[in-house]
Amino acid sequence: MSNAIWKYEIKPLHGFQEFKIPMGAVILDIKMQNGVPCFWAIVWEKMEKRTLFIVQYYTGADHVELDNTDYLGTYMANELVYHVFMIKSPYFKRSA
Repeated sequence: MSNAIWKYEIKPLHGFQEFKIPMGAVILDIKMQNGVPCFWAIVWEKMEKRTLFIVQYYTGADHVELDNTDYLGTYMANELVYHVFMIKSPYFKRSA
């Protein structure tokens, strides 16, 4: 089964977002590219797609819920610093 590295664009918003990505994906990193926050993942292209949920909090946010999450990274956008977490799932993992 072939694998590839795919890029996903993140909206710089406080709260939850979801992405349909192949099962078994490994999230590599989060960075800004051309002014757009993105994450990259190693994916096995023919695997069934599942929903990956992330949650973002900007620095200073109240009511931050981090139970059952893995930290993915931090980026700056719109003069705010966002901290991105993946909701833990048996289908995806964070690169070490």
